[in-house]
This record gives sequence, structure tokens and C-alpha cells, in this order.
Amino acid sequence: MLVMSTNPGSVVRIKGELEQDGKSTRFVRVFYTLKAVIKGFKEGCRPFIGLDGCFLKTEYKGQLLSAVGRDANNSFFPIAWAVVEIENKETWNWFMDQLLDALGMDGNAITWISDRQKGLLDVFHNLLPNAEHRFCVRHIYDNFKKKHPGSKLKYLLWEASETYTLIYFEKAMNKIMKVSKEAYEWLDKLPAGQWSKHGFSTNSKCELSSNNMCESWNKHILKARDKPIIFLLETIRRLLMVRFHEKRENGRS
Repeated sequence: MLVMSTNPGSVVRIKGELEQDGKSTRFVRVFYTLKAVIKGFKEGCRPFIGLDGCFLKTEYKGQLLSAVGRDANNSFFPIAWAVVEIENKETWNWFMDQLLDALGMDGNAITWISDRQKGLLDVFHNLLPNAEHRFCVRHIYDNFKKKHPGSKLKYLLWEASETYTLIYFEKAMNKIMKVSKEAYEWLDKLPAGQWSKHGFSTNSKCELSSNNMCESWNKHILKARDKPIIFLLETIRRLLMVRFHEKRENGRS
């Protein structure tokens, strides 16, 4: 592909499968990242990656899986993206295999955050068993409020997630217990280190407990998501070029 010759070191992996006639090949999925992006992540970003998927709006449907970092200025930093047929354990496992290979890093040394997507928890259990994997608190609350609604419980859940010490976390959880034992038990089943700041490691130098950077990325590429695959990838590449140029100019000024 042209991108691999003009930006050596970039990684583009395409998966296809034979049609029933045994002669023609049908496109299945593609993984895409640029050498400049990999270099930028390694040299200028925290070891922190958010994972997310969003729907494509073409007649062929599909999902766009993305890995997004956080730069030294606390802005989102796109690392890699892939078009896949569906979001499940098998496609996430394929995406993570390609991502870790492209980065050439130990994934267990990276802190990850996600919305607990379908199949992704199993992928981490099998592929990165020692990695810190945070759960997006906003997504946790979306599930929590279905059974435990009310502004009081919402406030207390966020209070517990924002605590930086164990003693204040326990105080916040005790407040939840007084309001609703069922709500307390629902939250207590989640490992505290995956959603409350007091349990986060300091390795990533990042306190984020929500996956807003991936939401920002999905919004940034909104106009690309209704295009055919080749034009989708090219639109994303151009959006990145403009974004990186603007960041560079801002830095110089």
C-alpha cells in the first residue's frame, strides 16, 4: 500500500477469506496505524491506552475499533484503528494482537481503560493477565442506574470513584450502604482498583477514570464513518495530518 512506502514502518494488516467458489477473496477486516503515530506514542505519551468501538454508517455496517492514548498535554492521541465485521471476543483479540505487535511493547506495562466491551474482558484475561485494566465509571453508572436510580446514589458512586485513599473510599461506600444495601452489593462486586482512583497504580501517571478520550476521538472522525472503507481510512489519515500540524504549530507558538 502507498502509506507503507511513503511512511515506512507503518502497519497495515488486511484479512480476507475465500469465497465459496474458491477463487475470489472477500474482505473481512483491516488494521491500520502509522509509523509517525507509533513513534509519537512511545516518545511523547503516557503508557495509557483507551479502547473503544463505534458503528460504521455504510450499507455494509461493521465496527471501527480504536486505541487512543493521552499525550503530555492531556489531549487524546489516536494510536491505531481497525475496521472489523462485528465487535466480539474474536475481533478484539485480533485487534489487540495487531496493536501489541505494531507497538513492540509489553502490554502488561500499559494501563488500559475500556467500557467493558463484549469479549474484551476475556481478551485481557488471556492476553494481558497482569495489565492494569480500568473500567470507565460513566459506563459503570449507566448500568448501575438501571437498577439503582436516583441522584443521591449517582453522587455517592462518583464520590467513591474519585477518592484517592482507601479510608475515604470506605467512607463513601458506607454512605451507599446506608442508602441502599443492594446498590452497595452491586458495586462491591467490582474490583475497586478498576474504577476508584485510590486503587489505581502510579505507573501510567494518569488519573483518568472515564474513557472520554475515546469518545472525543469517535466524534472527531464522525464524518469518516459513513464512507466506504478506503475513503474512511484516507479521511482518518487526513484528519490526523491536520490535527498533528495544528498541535505542532500551537506548540511552536
